[in-house]
Amino acid sequence: MRFRLGVRLLVSALFLVCAPPLAAQTGTLTGTVVDAGTGEPLSGAQIVVRGWGEQVQAGGLITNDRGAYQFTLAPGRYSIVFEYVGYGAETFDRVQVEAGATTVLDVSMQTHAFALNPIVITGSRKEEKALESPAHIETVGAELISERVAMTPMEHVKALPGVDIAQTGLTQSNVVTRGFNNVFSGALLVMTDNRYTHVPSLRFNANNMIPTTDLDIERIEVSLGPGAALYGPNSASGVMHVITKSPIDNPGTSAFFSSGFRSGNDVDSDMGGIFHTGFRSSHLINPRTGIKVSGQYFKGDDWKYIDPLETIAMDPSNPAIGNRDFTAERYGGELRFDHRPSEDSEIIVAGGYNLLASSIELTGLGAGQADDWAYSYFQTRFTKDRLFGQFFLNQSNAGDTYLLQTGMPVVDESRMMAAQLQHGIQLGDRQDFIYGLDAQFTEPRTGGTITGSNEDDDKINEIGGY
Repeated sequence: MRFRLGVRLLVSALFLVCAPPLAAQTGTLTGTVVDAGTGEPLSGAQIVVRGWGEQVQAGGLITNDRGAYQFTLAPGRYSIVFEYVGYGAETFDRVQVEAGATTVLDVSMQTHAFALNPIVITGSRKEEKALESPAHIETVGAELISERVAMTPMEHVKALPGVDIAQTGLTQSNVVTRGFNNVFSGALLVMTDNRYTHVPSLRFNANNMIPTTDLDIERIEVSLGPGAALYGPNSASGVMHVITKSPIDNPGTSAFFSSGFRSGNDVDSDMGGIFHTGFRSSHLINPRTGIKVSGQYFKGDDWKYIDPLETIAMDPSNPAIGNRDFTAERYGGELRFDHRPSEDSEIIVAGGYNLLASSIELTGLGAGQADDWAYSYFQTRFTKDRLFGQFFLNQSNAGDTYLLQTGMPVVDESRMMAAQLQHGIQLGDRQDFIYGLDAQFTEPRTGGTITGSNEDDDKINEIGGY
């Protein structure tokens, strides 16, 4: 009995001696979470503590009935995230926790309205609630787009379900839904304001040739289901639709500027710089008429990689083989005119131009060096109640582009014209009919470098109805 009592006294003494040093090895993070408008405590707010730098994630908890919380953490810097349904998330980086000290972090959270059933047009080419659309539509709104720094519109859809993006350079990427991705994918039908944006002759989506700036994007809609009924061929794997702002509804002038640097993880990699700037200026001529102009410029140092096959194929008589320019540079601009003769009608005329001054593009024949590749379009469209019609012309000129493995030039002076007409009627409360006609005329002009001996017989004329 005396032996057991002695052991207990010894253990208690050791605990009392060691407790102060152990307590001194941790710190306390505490505070309260309240509504910014009313000051009322928020019970059940979720708090996640993430490590900063070398620290690992430390865990999470929810606030009590008084909106209070408390963490015991190892000394260091942390990133603290506060989330609560109906409120905008709050993030605090580099929060310092000292050993043996208490850090107080009180948070006021702002209420946030969620668009649970936004207006979409991709499902039926008419404005309708997302839940009423015949196809499931995912939407990225202007608010989220304005919060992100992106070099192409494709970067805004990375987090959407069912979307797969293969990044092949600073601004180069391949996007697919409902299928397998590859370096030259055109399975996803990409549109801007109901106009196809792919390169006419090759029908691949060169996303860095889209001249639209983030300042001008109202929303991006993605339909994962087949869209052939409304959008014709090449839409069986889904549709991505970039919708821009009307100068009548969104007048004003805005601009952006972004710059940064990146460096690799190994000692042989070089640091690269990025510079991106753009503007949008929209003006009302009268309450029913508006005009806007937008433009952007991008320049950056792409990742440096030398293809061994290019090194093997190098030939002094053909200096283009393996001659890579790692500078990615492009210019772009758009002009648009809107007029609304009546409350239910609208006429739009638009044009755009994008110059890919320098870029390395991956193809099925190896990498290609884009050199002054120009892409332009002209579009006119009108709506009158349920009637929709449009005509557009897309043109491409590959400039001095060449393949890096062979040094052979890539000739592309192709163009595509399309005309579309659609109407719809409502019969009663339960039946809606949509019908229309589509016509597409694609004229590849590639100097025999793409279609070879079929160059004189490779026009594609497609006419269909639904």
